[in-house]
Amino acid sequence: MLNNPFSYSHSKHKRQYSPKHYADYSKYKPTLRLEYEGKCIYCRFPDTVKGYDNFGVEHYRPKSLFPHLRTEYSNLFYCCNTCNRRKGNDWPAVVFVPNPDDHVMIDHLRFKKETVEPLTEAGRYACELLQLNDPSLVRTRKALLASLQDLERTIAELDKIEKQIKKAYNKGEISLAERDAELQDVEEIRLERLDAINVIAGRD
Repeated sequence: MLNNPFSYSHSKHKRQYSPKHYADYSKYKPTLRLEYEGKCIYCRFPDTVKGYDNFGVEHYRPKSLFPHLRTEYSNLFYCCNTCNRRKGNDWPAVVFVPNPDDHVMIDHLRFKKETVEPLTEAGRYACELLQLNDPSLVRTRKALLASLQDLERTIAELDKIEKQIKKAYNKGEISLAERDAELQDVEEIRLERLDAINVIAGRD
C-alpha cells in the first residue's frame, strides 16, 4: 500500500510562502492550505475528505493570550475545525502541543495503521487534548485505509488486464479497433480509481 496518507512528517516544516500582511487572519487560509498541503497539522485529515469549509486558521499561540500575534503568519496553521475547537485557548505552562514548524512531529506522534500513538509526554498531551483517537476518527481512518487498499488492488488488476488486451491483439485474436476500445475502457476505470486515491490521500 502507499504510505499512510495520515503520517506525520519526519522533518520540521520550512515555510514556503510569504503572503502580504492581512488585518483579517482568515484571509491567510488559502495560503496556509498550500503551505500544509491541505491537511490538518494535528489529526492529518485532508480537506479533500473533510471538506474545505470544515477547515480554518489555527492560532498556535491563542489570540486571546497573544493578541499581538493575531495576524502574524508564523503563528498561523491550517487546521480542521474540530482540532481547532478542541485546542481552543489552551496554552500549557510546561508541556506543549507539537506543531510541524517547531518540532519533528514523528518524534512525538506516529500512526500505527488507523491509530495515533504518542511517543512523548508532549505527544500524549496533544493526543488527549485533541482527542486524536476519538472512536469516530479511528473508524473513519480505518475505512479510508481499507478503501485505499481496495483501490490499489483494482489498479494492479487493471494493469494485468491491459497486458492481456495487448497480448490478444499481438496474437491476432482481436482487431485494432477492439484493442483501442478495450484499452480506453481500462484507462477510464484507472483514472476514476486514481482520482479516488487522490481524494483519500489529500492530493488535488
